[in-house]
Amino acid sequence: MFAACFAASASVAWAQGAATELVPAQGPLTTCLASTSKQPVYPDVAAGAVVRVVMRFDSANEPPRVDVKFNNGGALSEKAVLEHVGTYRLPCLKPGSSATASQEFQFVSPAPATKIIEAPLRDDTPDTRVSKECLRGVLEAPKPDFPQRRLIADTRDMVEPGIVLTRMTFSRPDAPPAVEILYDGGDRRLASAVESAIEAYRLPCAKVGEKPIVAAQKFLFAYEGYAPAQLKPKLALVQLLTLVKDMNSHKVRFDLTTMGCPFEVDVTAYTPYMPNGVGEVGPRDPNRREFLEWLRAVTFEFPPAAKRTAIGSSSRITVPCAVLDFS
Repeated sequence: MFAACFAASASVAWAQGAATELVPAQGPLTTCLASTSKQPVYPDVAAGAVVRVVMRFDSANEPPRVDVKFNNGGALSEKAVLEHVGTYRLPCLKPGSSATASQEFQFVSPAPATKIIEAPLRDDTPDTRVSKECLRGVLEAPKPDFPQRRLIADTRDMVEPGIVLTRMTFSRPDAPPAVEILYDGGDRRLASAVESAIEAYRLPCAKVGEKPIVAAQKFLFAYEGYAPAQLKPKLALVQLLTLVKDMNSHKVRFDLTTMGCPFEVDVTAYTPYMPNGVGEVGPRDPNRREFLEWLRAVTFEFPPAAKRTAIGSSSRITVPCAVLDFS
């Protein structure tokens, strides 16, 4: 099935930096969430119900305000979820600040063999520190130079095309970030070229003494006459799943029929080095949140010969109307 998922295409000689993606700063939702309820109470008539809520915390000692965004299980399912999330507290929330989050609950088994799938709390609190103007210090910096390939008969010394993935931590407005090379494209010389280019990066909105600003960026090195192995431009969901490492070990369940199916998503394969890039095609639907978060987190496995250019490649995935159940 690997062959069905990959395509080869010719390239032109260049080194290209993709869009910089900001990594959300950790807030109180990830550090101090407290609850006196372990799980919602399972209503006898709730089998098959899916409930999705959005919460806003405005006080450290009060429950969140809750908006039910989706519920196909009736009043009892909604009541069970509202009573559960009503016990949530954020004791470290600073006065005058707020936090928003979303969460999904699935009631998937009839009594007495009850089972509730409670998705993680998703922090939706925006990080407003970085403006487009601030990002100019990164986006307008010179791109890396493609390392010179020696004109010798021994092709083992050639710099082959590859993707370099980086994580950058900005702590000062007047200094370059600390750089972590997450993947070097199979050749340390590519990573060195990226590190040299990032020396020119600045984020003037980074402030000394505050939480650092963390961002990720990929760099694609390619040249004319080379056909890199990459994901095919379009894949069915079942084809993409063949690339997921240990798929049968994923204890997940997604009722895609509750997500405005069929629909399409663009997936860029970065794992295991950083979260995959995932974007909806067309209008966004918040009901897809957990499915998209799962796609961001799964690890893709590529044949060794394809890895250096398959990492960082993208495909448009067609998602059908079905229930994906590995729970």
